[in-house]
Amino acid sequence: MNDKRTFSLFMGYGDGFTFPFYQTVALEAERLGFETIWTQDNITGHAPLPRDIEILDTWSFLSAIAATTTKVRVGSMATPVIRRPAPLLAKAIASIDVISNGRVNVGLGTGDDVHQYEMIGQRFPDSITERRQILKETIDVMKTMWSQELANYNGDHFQLKDAILSPKPIQKPNPPIYIACNTSKRLMPRIAAQKGDGL
Repeated sequence: MNDKRTFSLFMGYGDGFTFPFYQTVALEAERLGFETIWTQDNITGHAPLPRDIEILDTWSFLSAIAATTTKVRVGSMATPVIRRPAPLLAKAIASIDVISNGRVNVGLGTGDDVHQYEMIGQRFPDSITERRQILKETIDVMKTMWSQELANYNGDHFQLKDAILSPKPIQKPNPPIYIACNTSKRLMPRIAAQKGDGL
């Protein structure tokens, strides 16, 4: 039995927090031995935060934190797959894995704040079944692009034809994928078991 305990830091947002402040926090977390720095993937404030709170783009932010540090892992908690097309997300994650020398974790979810989709004119599927299918296809697309030189995929929501992604992630077979879950989404653990690396 492994009794090793690890600690992670959730790095939230707030008005007036500058990027140098986040860098200082990240370096201190690394010095103290934290395993992972996580951040949320929202484009506006999410209750109870105000909508207009200052929020940096998650994957840009994680890339910069990865470049600032050398040991601590970085990850999203959690990226809603409805908002980020799978091929572009695969590219962003692969890039950060290279920048960080293999230190990125991937948190994925189906999304829940309809306002963040409506305000940018993006359709938010009413059906949780459809959102779960998009989640499963997103994972399939990313793993396909990360492992094949010419990626081909034909799903209900995504299609690839000889798609090229280079460079590939450093972590093999892929960066660890964690599925966001709450008690009302009972099928999410099954998706995590089938497609991911944890909850």
